[in-house]
Amino acid sequence: MAVTIELDRYGGMVELLHHDESEDRFHIETVSDVEPILDLNKASQNDGTRGYGATREWRLKARIPNVIALKLLTEKGIDVMDKAVWDDGTMDRVLNDPDYRYLRTY
Repeated sequence: MAVTIELDRYGGMVELLHHDESEDRFHIETVSDVEPILDLNKASQNDGTRGYGATREWRLKARIPNVIALKLLTEKGIDVMDKAVWDDGTMDRVLNDPDYRYLRTY
């Protein structure tokens, strides 16, 4: 029998602890509803602004849901909150990857 306990809720994410008694193993799962952010990204990709603000003084490159930022950190070692990964082209490579295209706003 598997048992699931909600550990924590933060930043729109829910952290769940799963215990599989048959295997005597614990697993932590982090889940979040990312559809509203992805829908907003898709709308931005099609709005004709190419990510620029009204005055064209700034450009929004991506919206990254917290759970995806956590996935990038744990699976690829990329901390999206570290300015260096934006400056050295790491995030450009991630955002240009077809698997992560949905994060871009243009």
